[in-house]
Amino acid sequence: RQLLECAYEAIENAGLPKESVAGSNMGVFVGGTSSDYRIGTLRDLNNVPMFDATGNHQSIQAGRLSYFFDLRGPCFA
Repeated sequence: RQLLECAYEAIENAGLPKESVAGSNMGVFVGGTSSDYRIGTLRDLNNVPMFDATGNHQSIQAGRLSYFFDLRGPCFA
């Protein structure tokens, strides 16, 4: 959620309405590291949330931004 908020603010601060970037050939490149929340969910492997990997893994971050903003360029995390 924080990454999405920061990306939205960056687009907004650039003076671009969210709608103007939709469908554009804009790339998303994200650097991420482990999170305390994700590490906490893995402490009890019998109770890992069903969508833990797709919701919390760092490799998903760039794709989530591309999907939300409907960007068609490369995305790499």
